[in-house]
Formats: sequence, C-alpha cells, structure tokens
Amino acid sequence: MRNRTVRIAVLASLLTVASAVSAPPTHYRATRIPGIPEQGFNNVFPSDINNHGVIVGTLSRLPGFVPVRAFLWNGSGPTQDLGDLGVFEFAQAIAVNESDEVVGMAEVLEPRSSLGTALHGFYWKNGVMTDLPPLGNDLDSQALAITELGEVLVVSYDPSDRLRDRYYIWKNGHADQIGRLNAYPGGPSAFAGSMNDARQIVGSVINADGQERAFLWQGGQLIDLGLAPGDDFFSVANKITNSGLIIGQSWAFDANNGHGSRAQGVVWQGASFVRTIPPLAGDWASAAIGTNGTGTIVGYSGFPSSAIVSFGGAAINLNDLVPGNVPETHLYQGTDVNEAGQITVDGQFGCCGYRLDPQ
Repeated sequence: MRNRTVRIAVLASLLTVASAVSAPPTHYRATRIPGIPEQGFNNVFPSDINNHGVIVGTLSRLPGFVPVRAFLWNGSGPTQDLGDLGVFEFAQAIAVNESDEVVGMAEVLEPRSSLGTALHGFYWKNGVMTDLPPLGNDLDSQALAITELGEVLVVSYDPSDRLRDRYYIWKNGHADQIGRLNAYPGGPSAFAGSMNDARQIVGSVINADGQERAFLWQGGQLIDLGLAPGDDFFSVANKITNSGLIIGQSWAFDANNGHGSRAQGVVWQGASFVRTIPPLAGDWASAAIGTNGTGTIVGYSGFPSSAIVSFGGAAINLNDLVPGNVPETHLYQGTDVNEAGQITVDGQFGCCGYRLDPQ
C-alpha cells in the first residue's frame, strides 16, 4: 500500500509540473546586457536571473583573458561591478537569489600557492563581499549555489586530489560541514552544482561500478538518478528547484555519428525520471542548464551550439524566436529563466549577453 501511495504522489507531482508549463510565446525581444564600457568590459557572460529581473554573471575585456569581473545588472541603468577579495584580476558571479544576494568566486592572495594567489568562494550583499574560505589546509574554494534562505553551498578543493573535495553550507558566518559526498564508503567525492531550500543537493558522482552518474543528496543519503533510458555513458544534474524539479544531461556512446558519443537534456522530479530533451534536428548533443518553477527549461543544442528553450516538449531554437536576429549576435546558450519567462543567454564568442523577454 505504501509503494502504491508513493507512486500516486510522484504521478501527481509530475502532472502538476506538466500542467504548470506555460504556452510558448510567439517570439522574444532581445535586450543587450550592458557591460562597463568605460573600463573596457564589453564582453558579458550572464549566469543567473531572479524573479524581479536582476542578472548576475561575468565581464571581460577579451574572452578567455583576465581581468574578469563579477557583475550585477538590475534590468535598467548601468551595470555594477561587485568588487573583489583584494585581487583585481578575477571575480565571477554564479548565482543570485530573490533577496539579491550573490555568490561566486574571486581571487585572493595566497603565499602557499606557487602563483601567489588562490580562488575563494564569496557571498555578496548590499555592496559587501564576504570571503568563504576553504577548509583546513585546502587552498581553493567556490560558492556553488545560494538558496532563498540565504544558505550557500561551498566546495573546498583538495589541492592534491579533486576527488577528495569537501563541502559545507554557510549562512551568516556559520558553516555546517557536510564532508565528502560519496556514492559508496571511501569512494571519490561528488561534483555538486546546485542546492535548494530543503538542502537537497545535485550533481554527478563516480559510483562503485566506475561510471559517473547524476545524483540527488538529501538527509545525508545520496540517491543515484541513473541515466536517461537507452544511454550508457555519463549523466549530470545541473540544477534543482524548490519543487524538486531536477535538470541535467545524459550521454551515450555512439560510434556512428563521428563524435563517439551523443547527449541529451534530461528532467527528473525528485528521484524519478520524467523525460528527455533531445537535440535540435541535425545536432548530436543538448543540455538542460536553467529552469524556473513552471517547468520552462533552457540550455543549448549542438557544437557550435544554439540556445534552446523547452516548454514541456521538444527543444526550440531561441534564435528562431528573436525577430531580426543576425549571425553576429547568434544566441548560443540559455543560462537561466525566471518565473516571468525572461531568459538569460550568451551571445556568440562571448561578445554579449542578452535578456530575452517573451512577447
């Protein structure tokens, strides 16, 4: 009886997600996210958007070169440089919550490093950047996600072995150590990427059989999410929402397409597989990167890629939904989407980032 009840609850949850997905808009209006041109920062890489349109990400003068600066843009007016942790060369904003609290990583002075610097996670609020340092004798850390409760998931990188990284959850100066997220006792630590208000964490981890697969960690237990049906290579969970919707990517070996493998976006609800988001016609790989509470999902398809959106069904090329779009501003990756349906996208070669508003 209990198993039947669980199945009914899961089915009801999936139907709720499906019914909440909004109808596809006929097109989008693209607004270019301003850099800080007076300082030469014209290359914009947006990473996250909250429900009142605040966007965070990274600026550079030349793609792939320092200096790199973390930014916040509230949807109008100038773009704000979030500052750094004492070294100007590198700061990257990764996520923002509804309270406009931002997390990411920034360069710090570190005499133990051969380079003289290291990277630390940071928490930013109201103009103040707080250092989220590594644990013990580790050199580097990174803030991976922030919840609506202001809790920050931080990874501390083991300098001798990335497979022994440790995690902690930080809030208001207090850190709850999680340790290593292992799929089996003594196994390598997971690669986490997202956390929700219930402290559910997702990412990928190497299992006892040697295969790396997506996982859901909750209540001290690590749950194997497996691969999409028919896949046999690798999977990763990129994001989890407060409703337990999880999105990511699943791979399979493929000797027939010239690449040796193929990939598709994948959706789970809790630990249950929901559906895949196959690539656009003619492409061999796609990924689900950002999602909102109504089930709209964004990501990319192909290499070189095109930004895509899914409204509960097949992937749609976002370039086809922006009237007048030209090759110079090709949209190659959707990074996030908010409840209003606004999407952040990367433009070709990092030239520019855009906010897409549904029309």
